[in-house]
Amino acid sequence: DLYREAERLRLKYERASSERAVAGFEAAALEWSRRNDPHGMARARERAGTTYAQLGLLRPSLRAYEAAMDAARSAADPILESEILSDRGIARSLVAVRERDFGLAQSDCESALSLARRALSVDLLSLMRDT
Repeated sequence: DLYREAERLRLKYERASSERAVAGFEAAALEWSRRNDPHGMARARERAGTTYAQLGLLRPSLRAYEAAMDAARSAADPILESEILSDRGIARSLVAVRERDFGLAQSDCESALSLARRALSVDLLSLMRDT
């Protein structure tokens, strides 16, 4: 399938393979969109964002994470939403040029953590203290 092939290409960590992987993830996202599968679409766009970042293309990475976030909200999967919020926050911090940009990045990361805590019903701080 398109997603698996794109992931195989991404994991080669070679420029040409990664560029083909991005195209594969975008094609997979379109296919899942046609099937009305927002979860699959969010995963594919998230992977496209990761791959863009690996290529050093930070603004396209952020745009892919933003598209993934829209799909994740439609998927009603709080764990997926939390993961993509975290990715988007990191991407925002990497392209930030103004104080406000850093604030948006921080807000995404804090929201991701809060959402994960609620979704998992786990006190992460006590878990970290136990390790």
